[in-house]
Amino acid sequence: MSDDPSLARILRLLDTGKGEDDGEDDESTTRSSRRKNHSDDMEIGPSGQVPGSRQVVDFEDLVFTQGSHFMANKRCQLPDGSFRKQRKGYEEVHVPALKPKPFGDSEKLQPIDQLPKYVQPVFDGFKTLNR
Repeated sequence: MSDDPSLARILRLLDTGKGEDDGEDDESTTRSSRRKNHSDDMEIGPSGQVPGSRQVVDFEDLVFTQGSHFMANKRCQLPDGSFRKQRKGYEEVHVPALKPKPFGDSEKLQPIDQLPKYVQPVFDGFKTLNR
């Protein structure tokens, strides 16, 4: 999360509890000014709607004849180690858990004592977090 600039900003705000007085970063300032300019350019009609072409979707055309029992795929490829059990009225599909992705070069377990003080009581009894 700390590698992504937008997520890193959120982490900084959570960690320090401040950040409003630090000033906004360039990306969020650009986004908000772009949003404001875009809303100024749009013309809004008297009914509060933006003029333009509208498309109507008829939901009756989208109803499946088989209801919720419809499955488009007659066959599906399951991962290795999976198996199916046929039961009366339903089918059980057992899929094994994925193998965890190996740690990157800069990744390590996150110690609980390095988290902000207001978060630490939630993880009472734990020493580290996964990533």
